[in-house]
Amino acid sequence: MDTIRERVLNILISELDIEPDSLGDDTELAGLGLDSLSFLEMIAQFKDEFDLGLSIHEISEYLRAHPIKTVGRLVRFVEEMIGNLQPGAEV
Repeated sequence: MDTIRERVLNILISELDIEPDSLGDDTELAGLGLDSLSFLEMIAQFKDEFDLGLSIHEISEYLRAHPIKTVGRLVRFVEEMIGNLQPGAEV
């Protein structure tokens, strides 16, 4: 089974139609062409892929407190949402 990180990266690669080699933890999401609409679509995919029982409102509140700007932070966001990390914890 793929790790959480691999599953997140696969969704990101699919959503943005990018090469896997272009992704690193410090890669800026905005530089990959991720806008607010594609980000919301990707969040919906994460909800399905990881069976997240959170509402869009709950996720929006979280994102206001913990902005996501890099690939590494996106992976950490999903880990936090599925309970592998405490919110805001450093990896």
